[in-house]
Amino acid sequence: MKTVSDKKILNIADGSERQYSVSHFYRMKNATVHYTYSAGKTVCQSDYYCHFYEPSHYCLMYFISGKGSLRHGSEKFSPKGSDLFILHQGVEWEYETDPDDPWQLIWININTDFFRPLLEFYGLGETVRLEASNVHPILEKIFQILENKDGTVFERRDAVTREIFHIIRDLSRLVLFPKSDSKQEDDARRMKEYIDDHITDDLRVSEISHTVFRSEGDATTIFRHFYNTPIKRYILEAKLRIAAQHLAETRLSVSEISSMLSFCDAQHFSRTFREFYNASPLQYRKAAQKNKADDPRS
Repeated sequence: MKTVSDKKILNIADGSERQYSVSHFYRMKNATVHYTYSAGKTVCQSDYYCHFYEPSHYCLMYFISGKGSLRHGSEKFSPKGSDLFILHQGVEWEYETDPDDPWQLIWININTDFFRPLLEFYGLGETVRLEASNVHPILEKIFQILENKDGTVFERRDAVTREIFHIIRDLSRLVLFPKSDSKQEDDARRMKEYIDDHITDDLRVSEISHTVFRSEGDATTIFRHFYNTPIKRYILEAKLRIAAQHLAETRLSVSEISSMLSFCDAQHFSRTFREFYNASPLQYRKAAQKNKADDPRS
């Protein structure tokens, strides 16, 4: 690794690079909030070297391919393809590519006041390295949002923020489930089967978690990990799909369907159904009957 005689030098790089950013400052009481994202793609040359001394931003650095060395604080790494590093604010870091197999990488710099508590909330405050090939498409999407410059600064900032949340969510799952766990997968499957078998009941998370002898918190986390949705949301959507089928295929009243699926009352059922299908139960039934009448096969 090369040495840097003047620590004020932030970046020594000789690669092929494209980078784009969006910045916004706004005043909040007596403070000025600095809200910046920047993204770049780097195709390293054989002598590529980069050094940051106590940076004021976080960096999500994803190594697409290649080899080399990276130091983050006192830790040293030899990154490989599909590795993602969270390089933390205020921690000196530097990296250098292998001249025989130069890196291709994509990075996102994040300078926002909410990012540190967000990382800590999702258990990533101390995380540096993760095998995270699943976040590569999201990083590419962020790069495209900034590259295309579609919409206003605020729209692009908000679009990038949404994708950052997706990345943090996915990385938190890697921390919770670093390796495949057949017991967890089996418990998730058993909970789903129990829900499906008792979908007309007034199901409770406490009841479902008891079937696999786990706490409600653990059961909820495991189910969300394997089915990408919370338990309560899965139950609600399953009930509404059954309700829609009865509206389209039977003469059961809205009240009867509501009672059959253990909604608290028909009014609550109708309101929830409208939010999900963008139509009231009676509107949905009418549209389904019309479609059936117009279908030459019926």
